[in-house]
Amino acid sequence: MRPAVVINDPALSASQPIAELAQSASNALGHAIEGPMTSLANPVATLAALHAARLIGWGFDGRAVDDAARDALALGALLGGYVIGSTGYGLHHVLSQTLARFAGVGHGPANAIMLPESVRALHDRAPGWYFAAFTDALGAEPEEFAARLRDLGGIPTLREAGVSEAQLEQCVSEARSARSCR
Repeated sequence: MRPAVVINDPALSASQPIAELAQSASNALGHAIEGPMTSLANPVATLAALHAARLIGWGFDGRAVDDAARDALALGALLGGYVIGSTGYGLHHVLSQTLARFAGVGHGPANAIMLPESVRALHDRAPGWYFAAFTDALGAEPEEFAARLRDLGGIPTLREAGVSEAQLEQCVSEARSARSCR
């Protein structure tokens, strides 16, 4: 099901403690980076993705996360949501949603843990211009920025998130079939 209307309060959306805010930003950045590479990609979604990356990059640019940064992060997340709503899920969310569903990893931590890995995989599949534009918009190398968000999120590995080898094997099987995101 998809909502017909979304009501967003930017101040509330970005009011989380830094660890949870970094996890949420990982989710939004995942939306932005994968959306323009799905089969439903379109020019408007690509522009929204690049602007979302610009806002998220500015929000976590290494300085204190003040009210202005939180506002930028909230708008970046909203734009990332538009992107994924327009283009559908891609690799990053298949992996993250599968971990949430079958291994019990929280939504935010799953996105933060997987983002550096999925960005690396998507980088190999993306047109050259896209990652150059995404890097410029983000203000950093996407893989490094994703790793910084993961570390700020406080749960850097699947093992630290409590994922067992058996759960990981099940997630691999489920992600291959992509049933977790249907």
